[in-house]
Amino acid sequence: ATIPTTAPDFLAIPHEPQLPPCTNPNFPLPANPESHFPLPHNPRRLPTSPSPPTPPLLNPTHLCSPQAFELATGDYLFEPHSGDEYSRDEDHIAHMVELLGEIPPHFALSGRYSREYFTRRGELRHIPNLRPWALSSVLLEKYEWPREQAAAFAQFLLPMLEFLPEQRPTAAQCLEHPWLGP
Repeated sequence: ATIPTTAPDFLAIPHEPQLPPCTNPNFPLPANPESHFPLPHNPRRLPTSPSPPTPPLLNPTHLCSPQAFELATGDYLFEPHSGDEYSRDEDHIAHMVELLGEIPPHFALSGRYSREYFTRRGELRHIPNLRPWALSSVLLEKYEWPREQAAAFAQFLLPMLEFLPEQRPTAAQCLEHPWLGP
């Protein structure tokens, strides 16, 4: 038997009839079919940069990529908390760096409030010790996904989470990813 590595094979529930895909992006779907609680809408998103309006399929993706993780796992991609020395926003940035790697310093220092969170070298001001944890490792260790599924989903999701908006794929490009299947 082969291990399913695409979304239709991995996320489909074999004992339930297939429903037409939801076309409303604000409609919460449960990640776990046994769960009676829909996922809450996550208001904490990747930072965006201002750009002229473009058709949705041509925009670099950034708003729905955390929701893909939430639908697949039932958990928030980033769930920050404030501490004695740092704010919830800085913890959110720290979670992003732990998962995605270093923020390019020119990008980290380009925001209006960057001096609140970053040193002149682009390092977090109040959270110096980070524990990197790759997305595929999170899926393997925390959610006990099979290695092939974790790798395939990480390859699908990580490009959408690039810090630099110009490096993110468009929604149309994401729809062509092999993980989404035929």
